[in-house]
Amino acid sequence: MDKLFRLRRPNSWCRLGVSRVSTFCGGFYTSTSHPDPADTIYRRISKAGYPTNSMAAILDQWLEQGRDLKQSDLQGLVKMLRRYNRYGHALQVSEWMSDQRNHQVSPRDIAIRLDLISRVHGLEQMEKYFNGIPDDLRGLQVYGALLNCYAYHKYLEKAEALMLKMREFGFLKTTLSYNVMLKLYFQLSKIEKLEMLLQEMEQNGIKHDKFTCSIQLNAYGATANIEGMEKLLSRMAVNPDLTLDWHVYVTAAKWYLKAGLIEKGLTMVRKSEPIISGKSKRIAYETLLTLYATAGEIDEVYRMWNLCKNLGKVYNSSYLCMISSLMRLDEINGAEIIFKEWESEQQFFDARVPNVMISAYCRKGHLEKAEAYVDRFVESGNDPDATTWDRLATGYHANGQMAKSVEAMKKAILADRPGWKPNTITLAAILEYLKQQDDVGAAEEEFLKLLQERGHSSTGINDKLGSNFNKETLHFEAIDEMEREDTLLDDIEGAEKIFEEWESQCSTVCENRILICLLIAYCIEGLFEKAESVVNKALKGGKPHASLWNVLAMGYKGGNQMSKAVEMLKWALSVGKQWWSPNSVTLDSCLDYSEGQGDVGGAEDMIRLLKMLGSLTRDIYHRWPRICVAAGASVLVYLPVKKHTRSLNLGLAHSLLELFA
Repeated sequence: MDKLFRLRRPNSWCRLGVSRVSTFCGGFYTSTSHPDPADTIYRRISKAGYPTNSMAAILDQWLEQGRDLKQSDLQGLVKMLRRYNRYGHALQVSEWMSDQRNHQVSPRDIAIRLDLISRVHGLEQMEKYFNGIPDDLRGLQVYGALLNCYAYHKYLEKAEALMLKMREFGFLKTTLSYNVMLKLYFQLSKIEKLEMLLQEMEQNGIKHDKFTCSIQLNAYGATANIEGMEKLLSRMAVNPDLTLDWHVYVTAAKWYLKAGLIEKGLTMVRKSEPIISGKSKRIAYETLLTLYATAGEIDEVYRMWNLCKNLGKVYNSSYLCMISSLMRLDEINGAEIIFKEWESEQQFFDARVPNVMISAYCRKGHLEKAEAYVDRFVESGNDPDATTWDRLATGYHANGQMAKSVEAMKKAILADRPGWKPNTITLAAILEYLKQQDDVGAAEEEFLKLLQERGHSSTGINDKLGSNFNKETLHFEAIDEMEREDTLLDDIEGAEKIFEEWESQCSTVCENRILICLLIAYCIEGLFEKAESVVNKALKGGKPHASLWNVLAMGYKGGNQMSKAVEMLKWALSVGKQWWSPNSVTLDSCLDYSEGQGDVGGAEDMIRLLKMLGSLTRDIYHRWPRICVAAGASVLVYLPVKKHTRSLNLGLAHSLLELFA
């Protein structure tokens, strides 16, 4: 399937809470570094985004049409494809360049090939290719690429052995390879080895650059080595080769605050503000706002909020930062005022914003207000999502209203989306509650059946009902879990670290639910290049679950990029398993779009795939003649009636009579 399309201008992702989805601009990708007339090899390659598409066939066709391809063109294609994480396609172009065109490859081309093979085929195939490289081409670039591959896969022993060999060859003359190893040591929490490598750099006269210092700063902070962090900051401040940007001060502030050193943290925050500039202002102000809230500085929180508003358009992410920060400070009235501003100003609905309010009310026991916000959800034409009902269920549980908690959790499970998981503590309490009811068997069986049908295992939940189960304290645990989940909304770095830990422990397993969680998080924050890398991981790990493409279809639909939503939905349907069904709202929108475009073939593809999955509903089937008539096509020619049941066909006949009455 297609690697994520190139995305640009911010927009919305309705229902999933994505505040900004970039607007698609012509083709699958656009390249700002190359002219883009009506037909170029870049455009052809860009549009052929499905992993099964052959790059060699496109390149061969280009030559057959009498057009030329320079080696620099091919190298540019490889660069473009790597930039958008289409590693498989980049490898095909690289191989075609050397195998079909007999271009003489440079050490740089070989280094890139090593990286591509490791990502597409793994380390074993990469090493096999490396062993076939002539000795005269095995220079610094090639060995550096090999080291990158080992570090990328977190293969510590081989990375360390290669560093020894590079020392022997005299290749360690710059910071590049050192930074690769430093980052690997930090990721694997090998802080002692990190320190030893830093000492080696100093002994060999290798100057630290900003990447070296950033890794070192985070390593000191993560281990609560405040003294080491302060010494490093002092050295950086007097180093003429280093520029301390706002990221450096914010990183230091984060670790100070985490260590409880509030004043020192605030000093770092204040130092960062004067050097914020350019396009990073909004993200920087949101970050500082959150840090001031952590430090309990309410006046500074409002000051940063005003700076955010002075930038012009206020994004949903800014509202989310402000409201969650005020709630963290127990400034409920202030949060309500900001929420009303959001309601009046918002251009695109973002479910995360009201969900933060609902969570806070549930934590405080203000269930009537939480219920009122759910009602406002519905009145505004937006259906509450799984997270909304889950928060409400937890609130009911924490306040002893278990019957309401059961009903709210049922709604949460029915409204679930890819990557969502219920509050396990609340779920455990619900199961315990159901066991104590008069109709214990039926009620519990019905609830467990619903869990199973929606793909939620009760194994972990049953663990919470073991010998250590204490219903007197369980509601406190449920609230704590809800708070932790709310905090993760603002902590992409933390999510990435958790994901990296999971990867290092389960490197051979492709868990689509985890990938989808990270994909949604990136899309929520507008980090689409990182979202693309998540999709690439799914492709690399095997055949991704249909839900992954379903999420992308929902995203494109929310961003009003319906042609892309249709393509994503088709792919989701093509890889779905028996009885799997897509998001119904997205499916309806895609069929509406096909009807409006007169695209009978596109609608037919979707209906055919739904039929193959066993998920073709009566309503969707009855839309078929309307689509055909709207397109001016012959219903009898296109009508896919061969294997449908008699009741469906009778219903379809009624639809035809209505159309031609």
